[in-house]
Amino acid sequence: MRMHRLVPRISLPRARAMVLSRAHRLRSTEEMPLWSAAGRMTAERVVASIPVPPFPSANVDGYAVRAADLGRAAPRTPVDLTLVGEIHAGEVFSRRMRPGETVAVATGAPVPEGADTVEMFERVEARGTTVRFRGQVPAGHNVDAKGADLARGTLVAGKGVVLTPPVLGALGVSGVATIRVVARPKVAILAHGQELAAPGTELRPGHVFEMNTTTLSAVVTGSGGLPLPRPPVPDDEDSLEEALRSATAEADLVVISGGSSVGERDLLGKVFPRLGTVLFHGIRVRPGMPTIACVSGGKLVLGMPGHPASCLVNALWLVGPVVRKLGGYPGEGAHVTSVTMAADARVHGGGFTTVVPLRVEDGKAWPTFHGSHFITSLAGANGYAIVPPARRALRKGDRIDAQTLDYLGGR
Repeated sequence: MRMHRLVPRISLPRARAMVLSRAHRLRSTEEMPLWSAAGRMTAERVVASIPVPPFPSANVDGYAVRAADLGRAAPRTPVDLTLVGEIHAGEVFSRRMRPGETVAVATGAPVPEGADTVEMFERVEARGTTVRFRGQVPAGHNVDAKGADLARGTLVAGKGVVLTPPVLGALGVSGVATIRVVARPKVAILAHGQELAAPGTELRPGHVFEMNTTTLSAVVTGSGGLPLPRPPVPDDEDSLEEALRSATAEADLVVISGGSSVGERDLLGKVFPRLGTVLFHGIRVRPGMPTIACVSGGKLVLGMPGHPASCLVNALWLVGPVVRKLGGYPGEGAHVTSVTMAADARVHGGGFTTVVPLRVEDGKAWPTFHGSHFITSLAGANGYAIVPPARRALRKGDRIDAQTLDYLGGR
């Protein structure tokens, strides 16, 4: 078994900057139903085509009246009005309400023409067709004017806005049924190695279930991308090159796990130069040192370590931000928050940046990592810390900056 030495010469910040500088926002768009657009980004401005509400409406259950009719109403000098009908939501009163009359209205129902205010049910006395009022009510009380929420022509969502539930609600109430959004970056995901078996199949001696495709797909989806999983690629240079060229032709970004290290059958270092310009091979980071990147036909191809935890940790700070930039999403998918270490964490130092997976809760952080080949190292993690090479240790009680993950939805 032949091995060769990999000497990483590039830092984590430099590697990320090089890759992100070559990730250019995509221009393609698509139309989709509003109900399925959560987490997507608008590709155009949307203005209200109707006023919201489209008519003066009651915002309480009560009685519609003319404020002038209650001008002398007081506890000792009540005013009686004649009940002439009722309106539920979705109904309209058939005529103009006259002086001395009142109409019972439900929340959300149109206020009858001729009325200008609504008094709550709890504040009146109703007997048959007589409704007694013991106080004045100012005009406009408990009435939402036409267009009070959104005037016609008001900007509801600008271009490049992430569709959150509140934004979707505003679009829906203004009558929008479909929305044009930025198309999700298509990310081809491959795994390299003859020892890999697909989950759900029989596990032969010497084989392991391939999981990096699953975790990478989750990172891609959570970063606003569309994962395109492909079958594992065997340990053969020609097969690997063919698979990568095919993936590059189909996708906006290609991510492959395994084969980036120094073993006899780690072939990415041989194949990547055939695809295009190699940006780097090896990063001064732990875990994830043997990461490799190239540009092929203007598209990024990223080679990730095969060890599951190393692959996923690198995906958090590298793959996720690239996908977000391709899709035009702001930020890199993590929020920086100050936390206190609740336990010691291993730090490599020695010229290497260390990425420490963390479980962050209530201002405290617990390290979860216990080996690059153990995916359970990350099972409880919801963030990570990037520890610079100069720092030799993370101790319980240390105050550090943690990056907590902020995943998008995805359809």
